[in-house]
Amino acid sequence: CDPIDGSPPGSPFPRILQARTLEFMMAELNQGIMRHLDYLVMPHGNKKVIHQYMGQPFVQEQFKMFMDRGGVILASGNAAGIVPSHKNVKKLPEKVDFKKYILK
Repeated sequence: CDPIDGSPPGSPFPRILQARTLEFMMAELNQGIMRHLDYLVMPHGNKKVIHQYMGQPFVQEQFKMFMDRGGVILASGNAAGIVPSHKNVKKLPEKVDFKKYILK
C-alpha cells in the first residue's frame, strides 16, 4: 500500500484500501489509516475469521467513525453478510468488479 493514501500499489484509485487479509487490515487500523481513506474494499473471505475480527470493539469503533465521516465500505460475499448495516455500506455479490462501484 502507498503509505500516504492507503491505495494498493499501482492503483489508479487513490484513497482506497483493499483488505486482502485481516491481519493487514488490523495493522492498518492500528496505524489510523482509515482517517485518510474514502473507500474500504472487503472482498469475500473466510466467514468465521471475518466474524471474529468484526466482533472486536476497537474494530467496530473504527468502522463507525469511518462511516460517520462519509467513508464507504464495499463488501462482497461473506464479508457483506457481516459488516454492519449503514447507509455507506454497499453489500455486493461474491464475484464483483469493485471498480464499477468506486467510479460511480
